[in-house]
Amino acid sequence: MLPQPTAIVEQRLSIFMIYANAILSAREAALEKRHARSSRLWGQPFTIENMLDTLEAALTCPPSEPTQAKLLEKAVR
Repeated sequence: MLPQPTAIVEQRLSIFMIYANAILSAREAALEKRHARSSRLWGQPFTIENMLDTLEAALTCPPSEPTQAKLLEKAVR
């Protein structure tokens, strides 16, 4: 699916689900309030697209060097 080690992909999919649930719940709660549409966060015309961008980045961003080092440590054990 992604050009990354299986352990990273599996963990990122779990993180993705938690993040998606949290941000969509936060947005829904904010929109129920009267002033949410004028909010700097939720009232922007690009909010949904930017949320999708960050979700995609959570899956596709290359692992950092510290993450790769820890992954290699685990593989060596």
